[in-house]
Amino acid sequence: MLDIAYHGAGDPVQSSDLTARLGIAPRYLEPVLQEMVRGGLLESVRGPGGGYRLARPRDQIFIRDIIQIARTLEQGSDALNNDQGSPLGMAVIWPWFQTVLENLTQNIALISLEDFCQSARHSGIASAAVERMDYVI
Repeated sequence: MLDIAYHGAGDPVQSSDLTARLGIAPRYLEPVLQEMVRGGLLESVRGPGGGYRLARPRDQIFIRDIIQIARTLEQGSDALNNDQGSPLGMAVIWPWFQTVLENLTQNIALISLEDFCQSARHSGIASAAVERMDYVI
């Protein structure tokens, strides 16, 4: 989501660009992107130059929104919804992790993608969106 917010500037970001920048295989990335579309955070744009763009302005997408959708992915994951883990992992570590995640979600409720984009800009990370800007008057 941050990559699309930072490099997209309203234009669609192709999944091939995402996979290249993030180092994630398309088969892992596409389900996440589709879930973000279903959750109303991204829009899918078809055709040449298509890809994914934010469905709302960056300052109106909060990290808690992203986490909530990621948790629906997590809940649908076979790896996390079976009893094949170790007893200690399933009975101790996983419930503890859920508590930590809920606390984290509450603490970052008001942080938006815009906040992260500003941090990236202040850190000097180049944005593909700036490179595409046309300054012709």
